[in-house]
Amino acid sequence: KTFYFMTAMLGAVTMIAAQTRSAFGGLAVAALVVLFFAGRTRYAIWGSILAVPAVIFTSIGPRILAYLQRDQSTEELTSMSSRLDWWSIGYKMFMQHPFTGLGAYAGSRFAVLANVGAPQLHSDWLEVIVGTSIWGLAPFVISLVWIWAILIRYYRGRWLTPEDRQLTLEMIGVMTIITIHSFVNVEMTWHHPTLFLMILGWAEFMRRRLKAQSRVRTQLYQHPVLVEQHR
Repeated sequence: KTFYFMTAMLGAVTMIAAQTRSAFGGLAVAALVVLFFAGRTRYAIWGSILAVPAVIFTSIGPRILAYLQRDQSTEELTSMSSRLDWWSIGYKMFMQHPFTGLGAYAGSRFAVLANVGAPQLHSDWLEVIVGTSIWGLAPFVISLVWIWAILIRYYRGRWLTPEDRQLTLEMIGVMTIITIHSFVNVEMTWHHPTLFLMILGWAEFMRRRLKAQSRVRTQLYQHPVLVEQHR
């Protein structure tokens, strides 16, 4: 508990100092997801019910908005820090090369963003589809769906140890943030996607463990003598 408390405090301080809107949004959604899977749905519902009126009908809302605006103009805020302009250009370039793309890790930077001075498209989905077209988007979507399916399925399994269940719940929380960030950032496709690869490795590790345990249970079921020995 001490470790988690210190980690939470450090994360809160760095997030507040960074003033990153996507981080706040990802954390809010991830907190609700974690509470749901942890069986604390009541807390998630009551927290949402109490938070919404407090933001709308008190002075907290304008203060939060001013803090998240980060001295930007209204146009900059509504354009998501110029992301909408970059995404529009990226989509047009994709429509010009719908089946070949412009080159992984290079097309968006040198063909799309060279004239606007941005280092990336700030979206995993646009980066993939502009660079590698639909052929790169397909495995990206499959891997994302596969990871979510594995994490949800195995977290609900009764065979998990308390340590594995806790780690899987943490992976679900982090994966929620990464999934949300994927629409406004490039954490899963840019060098080096450490958190994404860690969760991918954990999902594969859990899948192989469950497969091995299922094989053992099948063998025990088919051989009553082994069942007695196992007992």
